[in-house]
Amino acid sequence: MIYLIIGVIALLVIYVLVTYNVFVKMKNRVDESFSTMDVYLKKRWDLIPNIVETVKGYAKHEKSTLSDVIKLRNGAYDNMSSTKHNFKEVNLFDVYDFIEKGGSGIFYLGYTSCHNCMTAVQYINQAAEEMGVTVYYINIDREDYHVADNKDVYNEVVEKLNPILGKDATGEKGIFTPDVFQVINGEFGDYFVGLTDDFDASNPEKTKKLVDVYKNLMKPFKKAA
Repeated sequence: MIYLIIGVIALLVIYVLVTYNVFVKMKNRVDESFSTMDVYLKKRWDLIPNIVETVKGYAKHEKSTLSDVIKLRNGAYDNMSSTKHNFKEVNLFDVYDFIEKGGSGIFYLGYTSCHNCMTAVQYINQAAEEMGVTVYYINIDREDYHVADNKDVYNEVVEKLNPILGKDATGEKGIFTPDVFQVINGEFGDYFVGLTDDFDASNPEKTKKLVDVYKNLMKPFKKAA
């Protein structure tokens, strides 16, 4: 009987020791996990000033880029109201009358907040200067085009523009800018929408290629020397 009691006590002692060791190991793992988390949190905390400085630097770069873009855009269109430009601003309703009366001329569809228009306008102006041509500029962003009283005339003009309208990825026609087109004796001639596929403003050969496209469109209207 006494051996049985001793055996039971021994088993209890072994169980307690094993259980204690298990708890100690679990506690050590928990402590290790918290310690590792503290290290990661400290590393991330230490990185915050670097992230803030990076964001500040990027924000400064974006501000500078935006300022440059606005300056270029305003500069390009300011030139259109200077004595150096070769543009005459008209509206879509003037174009309607122009076509009805059998007029001839080179037209440019664009608007001031269009990035590609901002790029193209200087090369259109250069081509017009070299060809001695006046370009009729149509700002398609004018609010009066969408006034109810003008809506029918606007839609009729757009319908007349159908032959020189560009197409989107689905093939749907619409007014895409910049769009430079010919009107010859009241009829639409050739046109060019957008920029050349390989256009690069930093490459003189690529910019000349775009200027030549506009010059070819202007040939029928070139003034005699």
